[in-house]
Amino acid sequence: MLQATANWLAANAKFEKSLVYYIVIDGYYRSFYSCPNFALLTNPLADVGDPWLVSIDEHDKNINDMEGGADQEKFCFTVQDRNNLITADMGAGTVFEGSLVQVYVGFTSLTSTSDYLLYWQGYVDQVDSANSNTEYYFQCSDVTTKLQQTVYLIGDNGGQTSGNNIKTLTGHPLAMMLDILQNQLRDPITGQALNPALIDVAKITEYMTGPFDGMEFLFHLSQPPAALDFIKNQLLKPLGGYLWVSQGKLTVNFFYPLGTPTPVQNIGQNDWLSIPTAEQTQMINTVVYQFDKDDGDGSSSGNYLSSNTQQYGPSVSRYGLFGELNINADGMRAALQGYLISWLVSYLIFGRYGFKNLTFDQNAAEGLMSLWLLEPGDIVSVTHSKIPNRSTGVMGITNFPFELLNKKTNFEKCIVTLTMIDATYLSKFGFAEITPDGEPAYTSASSGDKLIYMWQSGSSGKYSNGDPGKVLG
Repeated sequence: MLQATANWLAANAKFEKSLVYYIVIDGYYRSFYSCPNFALLTNPLADVGDPWLVSIDEHDKNINDMEGGADQEKFCFTVQDRNNLITADMGAGTVFEGSLVQVYVGFTSLTSTSDYLLYWQGYVDQVDSANSNTEYYFQCSDVTTKLQQTVYLIGDNGGQTSGNNIKTLTGHPLAMMLDILQNQLRDPITGQALNPALIDVAKITEYMTGPFDGMEFLFHLSQPPAALDFIKNQLLKPLGGYLWVSQGKLTVNFFYPLGTPTPVQNIGQNDWLSIPTAEQTQMINTVVYQFDKDDGDGSSSGNYLSSNTQQYGPSVSRYGLFGELNINADGMRAALQGYLISWLVSYLIFGRYGFKNLTFDQNAAEGLMSLWLLEPGDIVSVTHSKIPNRSTGVMGITNFPFELLNKKTNFEKCIVTLTMIDATYLSKFGFAEITPDGEPAYTSASSGDKLIYMWQSGSSGKYSNGDPGKVLG
């Protein structure tokens, strides 16, 4: 969920429509905003602001959760070339391409830009003339544009990585991901590493030391891989995860959440402009993992020596149909928990897609600004009397859990459209840890330990004081 200040949240809660959009370009002394009164605000974000912002294109955030990543986000906007001043800046040496762009959203009731919401940030790709050369059209991309270069160029013997000079990588797949983002990527002009502020190190590390603690992959690279493709297809997809960008920062989501899934927001009928059409997810009830790749040296076959096919029996029995997903995991090894990982992720996929689960997708309804802060991976609860519940056979759902995937923002109309999928499967997975030696009985344990650990419960599934028992993660 996007992080906003208390003042921003208060203004949004009033459904204020007096929005202000504010765009800052790193290294450029001008900034652009959409409201003439903006000049009256306390503005710690930039020195010079001009009310030249003409329009912002609709913005899409599309997640491909089964493919390890999201589509690269484009952000486009048009500004006036008032009195040809932007043209003059270009003539004086200003270069926009490659510069960091930050997009802020606020309200006219806010008295300082310090309360503005950082909605998006990325880099300028191209600046074209528009409207008979009286305006400029800026096309920008998110930070994944920095991940297009190849990495691990040097093989084990110090020469160029090739079929005759293998590059060996071994370790935790998320540690490899951090190594790529923090060390391997270099600016082609300055040689500098990727800005650390653009990497969600905390969340990636939390997964590495939490649900995926102790995992290890082994790669023998016969050519330098493209960073983005390698992260998505070889480090995240085999673990049931995907790379995406939140407020300009590279981060991850996984099918297995970090903790007990708790809705970040309750969505009701008044949050939508119309009734969202209930749809079904594309069914996946068969997952085929290929691993143990024979790639140890230049004479290796390159074939996968191990395969694990998981089939979701309840789904096949119900529908008599098959939907297959294939995952080729070059770094996964049978000797390094390959079968366990493939089994676990397969059943997480079945939970999401095995029963033609409820989804709002192609015909998702437009929503109000009350939904603006939601992001992919967020768990929400939905209550709506006009959405059918096929499991119970009644019309209407109450506090039904969904996970958000895609998000479309229309800045002109101040609305968002959200794609979400059924997240009820998460209740079947545990998140508690085994109690360590010396831990007291549940009723005597600290409140913090009660949140983390699991004790033995009675046949009723409850502890001796009536609290619900926890499920082992």
